Amino acid sequence: MAFLAHNAEEALLDLPVWSAAHSPARWTSWGEHPGRFEIAVGALSLVVIALAIWVTTRKPAWSKPALQVFAVIMLVNVVTHISLSVMTGSAMPGLTTALIVIAPMMTGILWLLARHS
Repeated sequence: MAFLAHNAEEALLDLPVWSAAHSPARWTSWGEHPGRFEIAVGALSLVVIALAIWVTTRKPAWSKPALQVFAVIMLVNVVTHISLSVMTGSAMPGLTTALIVIAPMMTGILWLLARHS
């Protein structure tokens, strides 16, 4: 749910428009094609939901390392949101959920996985 909330914040606050307006973030071309970002975020969200359901029901051997990798990727995403917000002097869409939801949740997941190793 945290991942979905974060993706929703980015989409609803129009991350592509923000990226186009802030020079350090102009690496993306999402803003050139309206709706493309929302489709990509929606598809990614569906894949993550499907994997979460599958892993929860099947419990494959690779689920713990996969969760660790996912948590690290999401923490890197948090750092990206913080860095670009500081560099541009503007809150990057997704910053709020990155700080309030993603950072504590992913840190907690990594801590729990390390504790139960």
